[in-house]
Amino acid sequence: MSTPFHNILPPTDPQAATGTSIQGGLYLGSLSAVVDPSVDDLRHLNITHIVQVFNVPWLVLTEEEGFTCYRVDIEDVPTQKLDTQLLEQVCANIEETRKGGKSVLVHCQQASFGVSRSASIVIAYLIRNHHMTYDEAFKFVKSKRACVKPNPGFVRCLRAWEEKWRVPASSQIDDGEPADQGTGGGGGGQQEGEH
Repeated sequence: MSTPFHNILPPTDPQAATGTSIQGGLYLGSLSAVVDPSVDDLRHLNITHIVQVFNVPWLVLTEEEGFTCYRVDIEDVPTQKLDTQLLEQVCANIEETRKGGKSVLVHCQQASFGVSRSASIVIAYLIRNHHMTYDEAFKFVKSKRACVKPNPGFVRCLRAWEEKWRVPASSQIDDGEPADQGTGGGGGGQQEGEH
């Protein structure tokens, strides 16, 4: 069984941050990360936001437990598309949370994994927000959580996502917009209560 969750991007140390904004951390894990006693570990690490990546009709944690939950409904099958709009929404949610000084845990529905779906969301975030290529993001995440292995369909979608965000240096405009505004199909994410 894998460790329930791993730190991918550490939070900014408030004592070391001089003149820079404090950012929350980014964690990647399995379903085991959000069940007792792990929930106390989450609070200790200032993890207040949970991105739950699965395709079941229930949420593991809810607002009642003191967490802000963002649900991403995708199946872990090679034919599942990672929709551009879905990726954009979840990456923006993660970035907004981290910029607010709060930490985020991304997990999937398998009790001992956190291998494909949740890893794909974290990789998409690193591509979009940290300007990594797919290969760089994959290697980086794998160095933190050795069991990651997005399914082949997700890899294809993530490589297309990389192309969307890769802009040649000579034509780069610093407006935060991707190179291409195309969309894919399938999936959807929503904050709890947006049903």
